[in-house]
Amino acid sequence: MKLFLIFLMFLVQLVGHAQSIKGEIWGDVKKKGVGTLQVLYSDDPLITEKIKGQPEGLTLELLSDFAKFVKVNHKVDLTLKLVYVNDMKFIWERMKVSSGGVTCANLVLMTKERTKSFQFSPPLGFVYDVLITNSAKPIIKNVDELKKTLSDAHGYGVSGSVQLERLQELKKNHLPNLQIDIGSSHPFDIENIAKDPKGVGFTSIVFYLEFVRKKSP
Repeated sequence: MKLFLIFLMFLVQLVGHAQSIKGEIWGDVKKKGVGTLQVLYSDDPLITEKIKGQPEGLTLELLSDFAKFVKVNHKVDLTLKLVYVNDMKFIWERMKVSSGGVTCANLVLMTKERTKSFQFSPPLGFVYDVLITNSAKPIIKNVDELKKTLSDAHGYGVSGSVQLERLQELKKNHLPNLQIDIGSSHPFDIENIAKDPKGVGFTSIVFYLEFVRKKSP
């Protein structure tokens, strides 16, 4: 599989319309010494929900460190306003028409197409995409086994994701009869593959390892 970079935060400086999210401009925030950073996020193994509904995890630790950095280096008290959105494609669309202090913090892949609209932070790590099937299917050891093993497979993917593009390429090159169901967020694909003995799809290894930890099939 190809190697991809994980970018956990990216900033947008586009002027929005009626549907836009308008955050505070940095120049104004610095003058006042206080400000709010609105953070959109979706389902992500690096962000989990506490019992009382408050999110936690590595992504939020990084955001907290960022707020501390701003406090120490710029003398600004930065409040993080977390906004959960259960639709990654919707996040992309909202980010395109937002301005000021609005970011997305999530496990996302930087592509040439996305860099035309977004500014990404420096990479924080690397991640592989993996092809996954339900455990009812035999292990696929090479490309030659794809057609035989997945002749009756049913695909699952997430709208607007790189993983869905990979699944569509698999259909085009090897499985022309593959039917694909499309959902709005990444748990959709891996949860359905775990339930469907014929399920197949691509996912980030971070999501895969999370479901292995849960002993999902």
